Amino acid sequence: AVEIRVSWGRSLLSVAHLSPARAYWVGEDESAARRCDVCVPAEKLGAVRAPVVTVKDGAVRAVVLPGATGTMQVAGAAPVSLAELVGRGEAEPSRELAGAYELALPVGARVRMQVSDLVFEVAGVKQGRKVSRGVWALLGAATLLSVGGSALAHGAVLGAMAAFLPETSAVADDSVTEDQRYLMKQYLDAVAEREDDARESPVLTDPGSNGEQGMSGQAARGSSGLAGAPNATATGNRIGVKGPANNPDPHISRERALREAAEFGMIGLLGSDHGSASPIVADWGRQDREGNDPMDAAGNLFGRDIGESYGIGGLGLTGTGEGGDGPGEGIGLDGIGTIGNGRGNIPGQQGFCGAACGGRPNGRHRTEGPKMRLEKSEVSNSRLPPELIQRVIRANYGRFRACYESGLRTNPGLQGRVGVSFLIGHDGRVVSASPSGDLPDAGVIACVGRAFGQLTFPAPESGSVTVGYGFTFAPAQ
Repeated sequence: AVEIRVSWGRSLLSVAHLSPARAYWVGEDESAARRCDVCVPAEKLGAVRAPVVTVKDGAVRAVVLPGATGTMQVAGAAPVSLAELVGRGEAEPSRELAGAYELALPVGARVRMQVSDLVFEVAGVKQGRKVSRGVWALLGAATLLSVGGSALAHGAVLGAMAAFLPETSAVADDSVTEDQRYLMKQYLDAVAEREDDARESPVLTDPGSNGEQGMSGQAARGSSGLAGAPNATATGNRIGVKGPANNPDPHISRERALREAAEFGMIGLLGSDHGSASPIVADWGRQDREGNDPMDAAGNLFGRDIGESYGIGGLGLTGTGEGGDGPGEGIGLDGIGTIGNGRGNIPGQQGFCGAACGGRPNGRHRTEGPKMRLEKSEVSNSRLPPELIQRVIRANYGRFRACYESGLRTNPGLQGRVGVSFLIGHDGRVVSASPSGDLPDAGVIACVGRAFGQLTFPAPESGSVTVGYGFTFAPAQ
């Protein structure tokens, strides 16, 4: 028998074990009568089709290709160069390929030759001994006994479990009392209620909003209540705290907060004073209050003008409760800082603040990622349309961008060009890939080369295809 290994640089192209031995051909000839065992480029091989092993009159011979260098080693002897064997007349001219020579390949001999970047290793080995195909011979008596014993043990356990299974009448539904049914129903209802509370709150959206508005705010949780003063007759005004328009430190009055807490709702009806009531203290409160509005007014949370407005101290727009009539956990907010632009979009309500609010200006700011520009590609032949190659590469842009982003973590200003020359085999897989470029990060260049080695293209019409591709990487501006 014969063992053959074909490599291209560090890439292993093929491994074959020929038993019984036969002729072995390499090259690009794909005709039915002259098909090659391994497809390699003719420009590397020096011929369209060449033999590596021949068999004549039952004798196996290794073929030394024209221009090949290498050695031959017989078991128990030192390696001898192929040029020396040819010079000593131990090799005969090949009848299959002009300029090639043939060497007898006995059992235990090994020939290693290199042509350009291609490396061929041929070894003569003993033929394998045939194995009996009987089940008893393949598995062996011990294995069959072990499997059979295990099957019997499992069957015994399953039979015992079936024999001692209690009757279903022992757990009949009739044994459940009405009290137990009631407790189970209460438990299931409580679980369902907790699941409803755990669900995410829906986000309110305004279909008529434009780019100047931010994301829609949510109402506060609980029954709705109306902020304002109970004795006011006007409606539609919003709350205000008097102070300079450019006040750098707006705050409320701590004393007024204590007074309102003591007089609010049931506490006020019971006649509680500051000493007996539990005061609500704001961490930002002071001895007096000062805002940035032209006047003090007990109005609603939202409105066109500042002024007194009817309400009873709640947080919503209508009703008598203290909540905002919604699923949110507090007062609905639309934008804070760079989230939105600080203006609410709740249908039927004016925004939480005017155009002076900060945040993202009119939604015009857009983030950018690193840039990757594709350069002109080069295809060595027309066995595979360039459009198909480009389509596969564009579909895998994420692989190459991930390589570049890994380099940006250590060098935020990393930029440059990476070019890859790769070979597509006859089955569409990338046989080898050689990356290069001026990008000052060898790890990124190697990563791009490995990414190309994982691609799969449509199978070429015939032979292999050599392609050159390039990228220019640059960080985001």
